[in-house]
Amino acid sequence: MREIYLLLVASTCVIALNIHKAIKKDEERRADKAIGEQYGCLPPPRLQNQRPLGVDRLEQIFRANTESRLMELFLFHFRQTGYTLEQVFLATPAFGTVEPANLE
Repeated sequence: MREIYLLLVASTCVIALNIHKAIKKDEERRADKAIGEQYGCLPPPRLQNQRPLGVDRLEQIFRANTESRLMELFLFHFRQTGYTLEQVFLATPAFGTVEPANLE
C-alpha cells in the first residue's frame, strides 16, 4: 500500500512540474510576442519541409557537410528566403540568421 502511495505522490509531482514548465513556457512566448508586436517584428520565413519532422533538411545538411559544401547550402537558403529564417528539425523550430541584430 505504501508503494502505491509513493507512486501516486511521485506521479503527482511529475505532472505538477510539467504543468509548471508549460505555463512558464507559454508566459515566455506571450512576452516575446508582445515585444515583437511593440517593435513591429514579423515572423521569419520558414523553410518548408518535404518530409515529416524535417528529416529532409537534416539529410541535406549532413550530405552537404560530407561534401564540404555546407556554407554553400546555407547561403542558398538565405538567398532564397532572406537573411533570417526558421526551419523545423524533429518538430523543434530552429532559427538561422546572418544579421546579429535579429538575435537580440
